[in-house]
Amino acid sequence: GFNTTVDVKLQQWAEKELPRQCVHIGHLVLLDEFQGLIEREQKKSSYDSITNDLKMHVVQACRSRHQWDSKALDSLRVIQSQALQDRNVPDKQQWESATKFMENVLRKELEHEESELLSNINQSSWKKLIGLQRSTIEEKYRQQCVKELDKVLMSRQQLDQTTKANQVV
Repeated sequence: GFNTTVDVKLQQWAEKELPRQCVHIGHLVLLDEFQGLIEREQKKSSYDSITNDLKMHVVQACRSRHQWDSKALDSLRVIQSQALQDRNVPDKQQWESATKFMENVLRKELEHEESELLSNINQSSWKKLIGLQRSTIEEKYRQQCVKELDKVLMSRQQLDQTTKANQVV
């Protein structure tokens, strides 16, 4: 069922994409911190500007040449996979904290997607109103998707209300 599908997708993501994203983000943060260190050094009164060009070239060389050891991906993959397979939650507070975190992440992503969708719909609607554009097939598909998603959301809300009413009884 649903749990199995979610578990499979999560496992696939954890094995392939998650370690790669973590290494990439770690790489960016490391280089940003390195550049920040150089920039903070430049602001000090005792800074000698003679080596400024050399330092900037070193920063650029680090940005273009730095690579993580290939073992980093494998190590992260093992650690993250084991953490995801560990289904024990020490206490209720940690469980609630984790669910709150996921809820916030999903809410932000939903808001972003909704605003992007609304922007796409509004831009094309305005152009159509003043006669500059006709609906593209992609826009028609988007509009159909919005209608179908609205139906699903409405039925989901009705199901939630029915479930809550049944739980009270």
